[in-house]
Amino acid sequence: MPTDETSAGALARFAAEGYDGSFLVRPGGMIECAKCHAVLDASRVQIDQIRIFEGNEDPDDREVVVAITCGVCGERGVLVLGYGSAANPDDQDVLAKLNDGRR
Repeated sequence: MPTDETSAGALARFAAEGYDGSFLVRPGGMIECAKCHAVLDASRVQIDQIRIFEGNEDPDDREVVVAITCGVCGERGVLVLGYGSAANPDDQDVLAKLNDGRR
């Protein structure tokens, strides 16, 4: 993966790799699958791939693009989260709970 990849480029690459579904952030560190509408605790969702973007021009523009698979229906898709001081509190809750099982 190129080091100069943009968030839009990461979304396009993930879609080309079959992560063409989407997930939504819900309060309390929860994630909703847009396909089956299952609401999952972020701590129980495994990260398949992740890209972090630092927001070089605006530090408040930081985001994380996460490729995940729904544990209920198997949908593969992406979740986009803001992070840092300007991030939505719900995004921060999800980010804190996500389990990076790739190690």
